[in-house]
Amino acid sequence: DTFSQRTIIFDCSLKVFFENILWGTGSRDCQQQLNSCYCSKEWTSGSEQGFNSHDQYLSIGIKYGLVLLLVFITCLFIIFRKIFVLSEGKYFGFAIILFFLSESILERQMGVYFFGLISLLLYNICYSKDFAES
Repeated sequence: DTFSQRTIIFDCSLKVFFENILWGTGSRDCQQQLNSCYCSKEWTSGSEQGFNSHDQYLSIGIKYGLVLLLVFITCLFIIFRKIFVLSEGKYFGFAIILFFLSESILERQMGVYFFGLISLLLYNICYSKDFAES
């Protein structure tokens, strides 16, 4: 059942995050600690398949701690502050913020490309509009 799997993933992600809240586990030990938690909940297939946190914010928090999670959120705010002026930017920003809650998009190379390309394009549109108005 997908819902029960997501529940276990979320519970284990929160558990590992709060156990390492300040500085995180480091990128090397993150999956090992999640797998250990999956086994403790008697979900060995989750450990064997190596499910990540499926939440971008928790993933960063688990790996790098609260300090870098706050830096990441601040960077998102800086990027989206300008983009939210556009109506298309509002939809994109809202979609990304919600999508980060259900998937670790920046864990994969294609997700990084997508996020970077779309963010730069929208930011460039905003800059072009500001330049044309002045």
